[in-house]
Amino acid sequence: MSNDTKTATADKSKDRNQRRKQKAITVLAWIFVGLGFLAAIYGLWVTARAPEGFNLPNLSSFGSFAQGAVASLWSLGALFFLYATLLAQERQINQQESQLEQQRIQYEAEQQRQQFENEQQEKQVQLQQQASQLQSFENSFFQMLNLLNEVSRRLTADYEPLVGERAAGEAPDCLRRCKNLLTSHFQGTHLQLVSESAGPDRQTVEHAAQEYYLRFYANYRAALDHYFRVLYHIIKFVDTSQALVADSERKRYTSLVRAQLSGTELFLIFYNGLCPHAAKFRPLIEKYGLLEHLDKSLLLHESHAQFYERAYD
Repeated sequence: MSNDTKTATADKSKDRNQRRKQKAITVLAWIFVGLGFLAAIYGLWVTARAPEGFNLPNLSSFGSFAQGAVASLWSLGALFFLYATLLAQERQINQQESQLEQQRIQYEAEQQRQQFENEQQEKQVQLQQQASQLQSFENSFFQMLNLLNEVSRRLTADYEPLVGERAAGEAPDCLRRCKNLLTSHFQGTHLQLVSESAGPDRQTVEHAAQEYYLRFYANYRAALDHYFRVLYHIIKFVDTSQALVADSERKRYTSLVRAQLSGTELFLIFYNGLCPHAAKFRPLIEKYGLLEHLDKSLLLHESHAQFYERAYD
């Protein structure tokens, strides 16, 4: 039972008790009035039966009797009538207070109902806005993903500086040749010596890897920059989107990007992410585990895997 129901029940019980009390006092008042009339009749009867009859002395005696007995009974009855009137006024005031309390309760209940309806409407609007934002996000996301595939498909590079030939073709061929260039020229380099040395720490090896990759990147920047920029902006778009609330949602979309990446692309992303020009991209690589499916045996040296800490999760 709610507090409001208990209060209403208590008010009704109190009103019944007051009504009974008022009725009892009123009955008692009428009893005293009746007793007064009986006393007056008795006085008249005694006066009438006196030998002298209704003479002045007897009427004077009757007046004294009426003033003492009858008036006292009627005064007492009047007092009880007054008390009953006060009880009736108190009961009326209590009824008004009870009505006001019921109106207050109804008003608060109506306010709560209205507030609940407003909250439900706000939730519906929020859900609609979220659905609209998510739809807009997905449209943009898949358009950017298609753009990445289109950029990859049209990617070309000039290989003349190193191998004396010009290769322009599809992206898998272009990216594979870039990977092969990095791999084939690794032997005998400072990076190989540092990587195979037991003394240097991770920073020394990573710095050597940066220098090695940057020498390659200087010749093929025009070809690879566009690809890495598009990829970076896709991941950044997912990371900063207001349509996605939880990181699990963001990882679900970045996993779609990750599923599109070949082993060759992961190899190039790995070494490109070490360089200063990828300083903003590297934290996203780590955060979303873009190198999870990287075959570490394809790296230039097994020790290079330590360059990233969380990019494989």
